[in-house]
Amino acid sequence: MHPAGCKRTIQETLPATFNIMKNYSLEIESENIHFSKTKEYFKEVLSSFHNQNYRASIVTLYSVVVVDILLKLESLKDIYQDSLAENILNEIKASQAAKPNSGDWESELIEKVKDRTQILDIPDYANVKALQQIRHLCAHPVIDSNDKLFTPNRDAARGHIRNILESILCHPPLFTQRIFEELIQDISNKKDLFPEKPELERYITAKYLNNCPTKVKIDIFKKLWKFTFRLNNNDADQNRKMNSMVLEIVYKQNFQECNDDIISSSSYYSNIEYGDPCHFLISFLAKNDHIYTHLDDNAKVIIERQIEDDVDSKCLAWFLSDSFQKHLESIKEIIKAARQDYSLNSPRLNYLDRLFELGKGLNMNSEVNSFIIWYFGSAHSFTVADNLFSWFIYDRLQLFTKEEMLELLSKTESNSQIYERKAAYEDHSEIKVACEERFDDEINLTDYPKTFSKKKSW
Repeated sequence: MHPAGCKRTIQETLPATFNIMKNYSLEIESENIHFSKTKEYFKEVLSSFHNQNYRASIVTLYSVVVVDILLKLESLKDIYQDSLAENILNEIKASQAAKPNSGDWESELIEKVKDRTQILDIPDYANVKALQQIRHLCAHPVIDSNDKLFTPNRDAARGHIRNILESILCHPPLFTQRIFEELIQDISNKKDLFPEKPELERYITAKYLNNCPTKVKIDIFKKLWKFTFRLNNNDADQNRKMNSMVLEIVYKQNFQECNDDIISSSSYYSNIEYGDPCHFLISFLAKNDHIYTHLDDNAKVIIERQIEDDVDSKCLAWFLSDSFQKHLESIKEIIKAARQDYSLNSPRLNYLDRLFELGKGLNMNSEVNSFIIWYFGSAHSFTVADNLFSWFIYDRLQLFTKEEMLELLSKTESNSQIYERKAAYEDHSEIKVACEERFDDEINLTDYPKTFSKKKSW
């Protein structure tokens, strides 16, 4: 006899799945069926099941599965112009026409969908085949040893219904590999409609990515990599920005899977092109610096050449420096050199702004603020001071620490290109308001007469 304590332990360790199965509701789950027509047909399955007509529920369920697969193919054909789905439908129609009194086309449909699309994966296919077998027993006059028609028990019928619900009926139609051509053409046509990434992400996620299995998403990512970072022609140039945005969206949503593919196929991902393709790649690597280490040397040589020839690419390529802070110091030296030699270029402000956003994500706010204050404080013309204030200073007035604000005031007070410019009155009034609101009497503004003596320019 087992001790009482042992008995309690066994009961306490029973799998939680028993409670889950007990509480599972076929009716609630059926509300998630993707197609309304399938949902309507499925009501007959539930009605048969609840009236204890388990044989009828199985026979009807199989018919519903076949209809649902056809609806998925029709959806792929009509909405997404999926040629593979269209081909399967045409082949099935031909089979029906050739043998109008035969149901062989149903099995043919299941096999074609399994072999040539992503609608049924291996477990889904196994569920359909199991249902097909028991449906055959239920629908045909197979007599058992007791001379009775075969009838599945309640649990068996419920298990088949649940499996089909969860694996097939509640899922949207999943694209085939050929959907990439439709996607790439669609986003090319909508460049002006979705100029910003959040809007674009909502659109392609709802229309494409939610309906793609992981395998197809990785294929999309891989092809977009080629279109964005390798191809160098007029069509690629016109769509490179849009393609890069979609690539980043797919990567973000499938981070681990994409990284695994990059590591396992490094030679493919290392096949890149100098110029605009490499410039866009550097922008991508700046946000995902860990990828750089997985690229082959031939790609790294091209990237290094790109940053030598393009100062904007150099600005973003912080991942080639020992640290983000050291990278900022190297950019500072580039700016100093460009002031001495007008044949050299400084990074454009929009690229510096992107670099500073990267620094924010790396918790380098202090280092970024220090750089911005230095750059503004060393402005060598009114125009440069105006641009730097509007680009970088204004939005950070509510973020600077007391020490950073004091440094800003000191730099401003000692540079006539800042305090004598026409925009000084309005800009420095913003500084004054920020100091008074945030630091009260901790900063004595009378210590900076040149900064705050500029009168309003009419």
